[in-house]
Amino acid sequence: MDDNRPQPNQQQAPAPRQNRRRNSQDNYPQTLVQKKLKSFIKKQVYSKAPLLIGVGGFFFIIIMFFFSGGSGSGLNHSPTPVEPTPIAGAPTRPPIQGFTLTLTGPTTVDNGQLIQYTISYEYDDVVAVVPLESITIYFDLPQNATYESASGASTNSSGTVSWPLENPTNQTSITLTLRPTKDDILFAVKAYARTTAAGAGGDIATLLPPQSGASSRGDAKQQEIASTLRGLPNLIAAYQEAEAATGLPWQILAGIHYREGDFNPNGSLVSGRPIGNVEPDIPAGSCTSTYTPGKAVAIGGGCGFRTFADSAVYAAEHFKGKIGGKIPQTYEDVANGLARYNGYPGNSNCHHGAPWGQTAGNCPPRFIGDDNPYVMNFYDAMHEDMYVIYAGDGYKDPYLDSRAGTLSAILGISKYL
Repeated sequence: MDDNRPQPNQQQAPAPRQNRRRNSQDNYPQTLVQKKLKSFIKKQVYSKAPLLIGVGGFFFIIIMFFFSGGSGSGLNHSPTPVEPTPIAGAPTRPPIQGFTLTLTGPTTVDNGQLIQYTISYEYDDVVAVVPLESITIYFDLPQNATYESASGASTNSSGTVSWPLENPTNQTSITLTLRPTKDDILFAVKAYARTTAAGAGGDIATLLPPQSGASSRGDAKQQEIASTLRGLPNLIAAYQEAEAATGLPWQILAGIHYREGDFNPNGSLVSGRPIGNVEPDIPAGSCTSTYTPGKAVAIGGGCGFRTFADSAVYAAEHFKGKIGGKIPQTYEDVANGLARYNGYPGNSNCHHGAPWGQTAGNCPPRFIGDDNPYVMNFYDAMHEDMYVIYAGDGYKDPYLDSRAGTLSAILGISKYL
């Protein structure tokens, strides 16, 4: 075996002096310093760790506080949406002819600061169809805010502040002050107005005849109509746009569209035919090739509509034309307009031998449209099971109408939408 280790009695050759000096001056002292330094650092860190952590955490909080804008509302300074997209100056729905409403004020508020809204209105007595005294302005309190004060003669009830304009203290500009109950809130607020006068943005219930007995079958149909329409917000918006253009309450247009087009978004209010098709009920010579919003246009040798909105505006004006070009003021006006829209005296159950007209107490009709299924079917107990009678076939062979009439649909929308 080759063993290069020195033997017990054999002296090893001394290392060069230079190497011994480096070992004695560098290696040994450096090792000792390192050990002492590590021991010192370890003792200092362990003994002062809680203090260091506390100081570091303090500075971290201060830095994040300044980055958050100093709101004191946490690290997330983004406004928290609590309602839909903010509405600045939302118009009243439905519109009141000759009356405009404007809402101004901030949509966000920090740290519980009071927030003030200004509601102003304009009333044009030249085009208005209802008196100013019949109008009341409303403001629904948003979530996470409490009522503080309001100018004028106002009432705060069930989360809604109202100002009746019959009170002379409610001038053309009124203010409302709220106190948010949560920081960094994004508010969506709206002001709106209603009138107690019939029509033109008033309560549609004032345009409905009194019911003659309860009808469970009619009520079920009315609930179904409202439920269907509730799922079609774009249709409601289109009806309301037509109301804004014509003044005719949108619920009347909805009732017409239910009977004519079964709420089909692509079916016109004139006949229910697909938008873009020829409308046989519109004389071919009554339209032009030049497109005008709300008017019929020449299509395929006849007249038709380019958009659903056009058919809604046309239907509203056509209805008004049936009652002298006015906005209906009474339920008799509404029933008369609907009956004539459908081709009165067609469908008159009291005049053409329909079984409904032979029931005691149903005839003579109390008003035009009272004996017409297009208008009144399933409105109440008296108007169940009315009959369709076409004038075009000489009023022969009446048959039972299973659908609710337009006024029945309007009633359902009023009660259940």
